[in-house]
Amino acid sequence: MKEELQNKLAENFPFMIGRNVFTGKIIYDKNGKTSGAYCECHDGWFQLIYDCCKEIKESYEKNGYDITIDTIMPFQIKEKYGTLNMYFNCSEEAHAIISKYEDMSETVCEFCGEDGKLRNMSGWYKTLCENCFIEKNKIY
Repeated sequence: MKEELQNKLAENFPFMIGRNVFTGKIIYDKNGKTSGAYCECHDGWFQLIYDCCKEIKESYEKNGYDITIDTIMPFQIKEKYGTLNMYFNCSEEAHAIISKYEDMSETVCEFCGEDGKLRNMSGWYKTLCENCFIEKNKIY
């Protein structure tokens, strides 16, 4: 995912600031600025991730939970077997929200965000719309 989209997630949801997976420490660039959590997927799933974070934030607020970088921590956000996989340290309710958005990713093109479906591309699974399927099929 483009860096600017990852940074937009961090600006709107501080728990999405990039951190070291092993230590949990915030990652700073050479200028001392933070960046968004690294998303190992394409831009088409940005809106799914954004909406998921928004729903998690609303759930925490509704239940009176603290929303800090210590109470919600993304470990990994990636594509796996053609669908979105998000690994977070968070509440059980937030895990249910995450599962919902992971399931939704089977119907959203990973590249452009349009309606898509899970497709087998010579052994590689990708969720793609018809146009991206035709375009990517030239590569695979």
